Amino acid sequence: MKKILQNLHFKEAFFYYFAIVALCTAIYSKTTAFGWTFFDDSDLILYHINFYSDPANLLRIFSFNIIPYESFYYRPLLTLSFFIDFIVGGGANPFVFHITNVILHATAACVLFAVLNKFVSRNAALLFTLLFVSHPVLVQAVAWIPGRNDSLLGLFIFNSFLFFLKWLENAKIKNFVFFNLFFLFAMFTKETAIILPFMLAAYIVIFDKPKKLLYILPPLILTCALFISLRMHFIEGMLPTNTIGNIVRSSPYVFHYFGKAFLPIYLSPVQMLEDYPVLPTVAAAVGFIVCCVIFKIKNLKLFAYGLLWFVTFTVPTLSLIRNVMLEHRIYVPLLGIILAIAQFTPKTPFNKHAKIFIYTAILLWFCVTSFVYSNVFINPIRFWTHAAQTSPNNSAVQIRLAMVHYHLMEDIERAKLHARKAISISPHHQSIEFLNRLIEQTRQEEEI
Repeated sequence: MKKILQNLHFKEAFFYYFAIVALCTAIYSKTTAFGWTFFDDSDLILYHINFYSDPANLLRIFSFNIIPYESFYYRPLLTLSFFIDFIVGGGANPFVFHITNVILHATAACVLFAVLNKFVSRNAALLFTLLFVSHPVLVQAVAWIPGRNDSLLGLFIFNSFLFFLKWLENAKIKNFVFFNLFFLFAMFTKETAIILPFMLAAYIVIFDKPKKLLYILPPLILTCALFISLRMHFIEGMLPTNTIGNIVRSSPYVFHYFGKAFLPIYLSPVQMLEDYPVLPTVAAAVGFIVCCVIFKIKNLKLFAYGLLWFVTFTVPTLSLIRNVMLEHRIYVPLLGIILAIAQFTPKTPFNKHAKIFIYTAILLWFCVTSFVYSNVFINPIRFWTHAAQTSPNNSAVQIRLAMVHYHLMEDIERAKLHARKAISISPHHQSIEFLNRLIEQTRQEEEI
C-alpha cells in the first residue's frame, strides 16, 4: 500500500513539473534560434572570446572581472555559466547560450513551485508558477542572454529559501547546509543576494522563534564576509558612486516595477523613467487596493512579508540603474508579489467556472504576450529599434541603433539619422564624434 501511494505521489508530482517545463518550452523554444543583441552580450561574451577559448582560464573565474569598465560587478558564477556554454558550443554559439537561458528559467520555476507549495495547495502553486513562467515582464530574463544573471540568481535564491523552510520544519543538518550553500552560490552570482539574510531573519521573527536567529546568522554572515573579502581582493570598487542618491532618485522605479508585475504592458528592454506612462502603474495600484478591499486576506503576516520581499529585493537594483528600467531585474522580487496575491480569498463563495475562466484568460494573455514580445530579442536591429520606439528620450539607445545600422547594415544614412537624434537629446561627445566620422566617410565616398 505504501509503495502504491508513493507511486501515485510521484506521478502527480511529475505532472506538475512536466506542465511547468512544457509551458516554458512552448513559449521560449523559438528563442534558441535568436542571435546576439549587442546589448551587454557583446561586452560579456564576444569581447572575451580569447578568455573563454582557453580552458585553463576556468581557474581564473574568481579573479576575472567580466566587465572591466565597471568596477562594481563581481559575478564569477555568471562568468562560469558563459564559460561552460562557450565550451559546449565550440565557441560563441548563441544557440547554446539561448538553450541554457531556457533551461535556467524552467529549472528556477520548478524550484519556485516547490517553494509556493509550502504556503498554498499544489494546484494553486502550479497556477502561480505557470503565471510566473509566462509572465511578459520576465521575457528579458530568458530571451536576452545576459538576462540569465537574474534567472540564475533566482534559481539559487529560491533553492536557499526552500531549504531554509525545510530546515524550519525539520532541523536536519542537510537542510541547514543546503540553504547556506545556495546562498553562497547566489552571492557569487549577483550582489543583490546579500538581501536574503535579512529576509530569512525577518521570516523567523515574524513566523517562528527568534532564538533560531542564533543558528542561521553566523554562517550567513561568514558567507557575506567571504564574498566581500574575495571581491575586495580581486575588484577595486565596492559600491557605485552616490549609492544613496541613486536609490532616492530612482525610487519611482519601484512603483513602475510593481505596475508591470500586475499590468505587463508598454514593455521595453531599455526604458527611461520619463518614457514609461504613469497610467498603467496607477491602474495597477488602484486594482491592487480594490483587491485588498473586496477580498479577504487570509494570512496578513504572509501578505506583508510578500510585499516586503518585493520592495527589499527591488531597492538594491536602484543603486545600479543608469536612469533606465530593465525588466529582468524583477525576477526574484516577483516571488514576493506572488506570495502577497496568493493570500487573496473571496469573502463570498465564488463560481468555480468563472474562476477557471478568469485564470485561463490571464494565463493565455501572458503566454501570447510573452511569445510575441520575445521577438524583440531576435537580432540587434529588432532590439534597438524597439528600444528606440519605447524609449525615445534615451540618447544612448539612439546612438546604439546608429552604430548597428552602420556596422551591421552598412546603412550610413540611417546611422546619421539616429546619431543626430542622439545629439538632439543629449549632445554627448561620443555621439558627436560618431556623427562626424559618418559625415567624413560620406564626403570621401562622394569625392571618389
